[in-house]
Amino acid sequence: MQWKKTCRLLIASSMVIANLVGVAAADPDGDKGRDKRGDRDRTHTPGQIGLTGSAHITLGTPNSAPPAARQERARARRGSVWVPGSWQWRNSQWRWQAGRFERARRQQRWQQGQWKQDGANWSWVDHRWEPAPLTPDHAPPAPRVERTPRARWGSVWVAGDWRWQNGAWQWQAGHFERQRARQRFVPRTWKQENSTWIQTGGWTIAPMQPDFAPPAPRVETAVAGRGRIWVNGRWTWKNGDWHWQAGFRQRAQRDKTYVAGRWEQRGSTWMWIDASWQ
Repeated sequence: MQWKKTCRLLIASSMVIANLVGVAAADPDGDKGRDKRGDRDRTHTPGQIGLTGSAHITLGTPNSAPPAARQERARARRGSVWVPGSWQWRNSQWRWQAGRFERARRQQRWQQGQWKQDGANWSWVDHRWEPAPLTPDHAPPAPRVERTPRARWGSVWVAGDWRWQNGAWQWQAGHFERQRARQRFVPRTWKQENSTWIQTGGWTIAPMQPDFAPPAPRVETAVAGRGRIWVNGRWTWKNGDWHWQAGFRQRAQRDKTYVAGRWEQRGSTWMWIDASWQ
């Protein structure tokens, strides 16, 4: 019985092999034909990419100007540069590529890409990082409007200003700084000299004598009381600026009149004349 099963298996195997040989003989170029058809599917004319079936995407270059740029809003991030969005030519039409943040690079600045017309077509000049000039090569923007806070004793309010960092203008918000002995703070400003811009101001040595007139006296209301007089407050010169010294009560002197002190201009400076009893 075992030898009968073996014979049946041999006969079945022979029939399968014969069928395969017959198919190969009937279509000797079958694989080559499929390869040729596959090659025809993969080939494409210049400027096209073949896809499954008969669909194609035309690449090429745009022959019309890009639309107006979209308005985007992005809150500034410290240590990052905002890259505005731009129109890109994809699948034979204009598509908007949204803006994004790039990490800032020391002493380099971001140059935004742009489309340039070349005859009837348009070509894209890609984004890039470029060495940043050490000094400004264009004017600073208009100063931002800031609300000046209430004065703090022993501190000076430094208004916000534009600073030149990594080839671009960066806004530094206003803040308080501790008063420095015998120094005064002059608001920072930018002025153009030839082809660059130079910043002036900051902390400077304060003059010992006033170099500009004191403000108008403040109005004070007080009752002197019996046997006393009210001495009005006055402006005092300290660290290159005027500071208000509040009024106070003083014992009256019999048969004498109080003459208040005052500031008098002497040439380019101002001198304080002390109060006296006469």
